[in-house]
Amino acid sequence: AVVVGRLLEQLTTLPNLSMVFLFAVLLCALQFGVWSAISAAVLSFFAYNFFFIHPRYTFTIAEAYELFSLLIFLVVAIVTGGLAGRLREHARTIRERAEATQSLFDFSRKLSAAPKLEDVIWLLGTQAAATAKGASVLLFPAEGDLVIRGGWPPEDQLSPADFAAARWCFKERAPAGRGTDTLPNARFEFRPIATAKSVLAVIGFASTDADVVLPGAADRALQSIIEQSAIAIERTQLVDEAARAATAAE
Repeated sequence: AVVVGRLLEQLTTLPNLSMVFLFAVLLCALQFGVWSAISAAVLSFFAYNFFFIHPRYTFTIAEAYELFSLLIFLVVAIVTGGLAGRLREHARTIRERAEATQSLFDFSRKLSAAPKLEDVIWLLGTQAAATAKGASVLLFPAEGDLVIRGGWPPEDQLSPADFAAARWCFKERAPAGRGTDTLPNARFEFRPIATAKSVLAVIGFASTDADVVLPGAADRALQSIIEQSAIAIERTQLVDEAARAATAAE
């Protein structure tokens, strides 16, 4: 904004260059958010004073009306920048919700057509990894312990910390692992895949970036995916049990 203001001074005579700085504040708000806009407003306050208000190259203000105009500029810049930043954040939230809703709808449609447990496992693993923007792993009970049955990208082993978190999640029917109070050093965050009767399996998911926190909309979508998958898994298990019972009856 300082460079643009200097160029405009050489090209034409403008009564007030504060609009250049206000435009810069709005750009920061729309591109980077509220705090960037507030920082730009404060920096613009000092830069405009230093480079364009007489006496120049000092922070001294000779005229009272210049001080008043500068303070008004600061207030307007902060308010407009804050409003523009909140508008950007609101638009991002709406976009994330729309993406999560569409993803959930597509997953539900595919899940309803999955005839076998392996199909449900594959759908759940890929959808959970896409929602978390990272990896996923699914563990099912077998012979008194948990074994890996699927995930994306394919995993065939886990660290001792991840296995401990998965076992605790399965036993206590509560989240465990990264981002929780139980075994937070694990790579994955594990959640139970449960129905009203029992825990059917556990799913672990992890973002590619360890410092990224799953947004609220994505977290709710992931939980809904897990709950729908629990119903689908129970359905496939009941179908298998019915088939075995029919075979035994024959």
